[in-house]
Amino acid sequence: MERSSIDFNLIAIITITFIFPLAFGFFITNDGIWFTSVTLHTALEASAGIIAIAVATILLAKSKHKREINHYYWSAIALYAMGIFDFLHSLTEPGDLFILLQSLAVFFGGLFSLLVWVPKKTVNHFLFKLIPFIFVSSILFLAVIILLFNYIIPPMREINGEFIPFAIYLNLICGVSFFITAVFFINLYFNKKNKENLLLIG
Repeated sequence: MERSSIDFNLIAIITITFIFPLAFGFFITNDGIWFTSVTLHTALEASAGIIAIAVATILLAKSKHKREINHYYWSAIALYAMGIFDFLHSLTEPGDLFILLQSLAVFFGGLFSLLVWVPKKTVNHFLFKLIPFIFVSSILFLAVIILLFNYIIPPMREINGEFIPFAIYLNLICGVSFFITAVFFINLYFNKKNKENLLLIG
């Protein structure tokens, strides 16, 4: 009975976070149903960015009392990166900067999420706070540089409308990274029987 419940939870989360978005994206791009709203996009992306930052803060708090660098800790850093770039992305008009910020959001989110595979370790209070500070400061610094010098951003689309290889590779790395990270959380879910780990797959 317990095994059935676990399988149902896993199937549900995979359907919601992977299958449904892929199917929806395929549907709207192949059946001529294309809806564009800058206002709606801004609201959704801004909300996603704020939620990501809020969840990241909560995840860090879960490890704070033990000063333990674990999968919650690294997931928080990944969410901070995604949240910052997503929020900035929501404030831009469609164009090269718009595409670059979105690509960097998923790229850094995916890349940093791979750190969940690093064995957990207890550190002192200073180091526990220093690592996120370095990561977040670096992301903010990069974001500021991009915003200040956005005029040197190369075209992110080819003449035919296709994304340039750079943007494609960033998203490809993101996809592979999140898949590898998902394997970690699925394995952890079956070992620990903790639904929180399953939720982090999404």
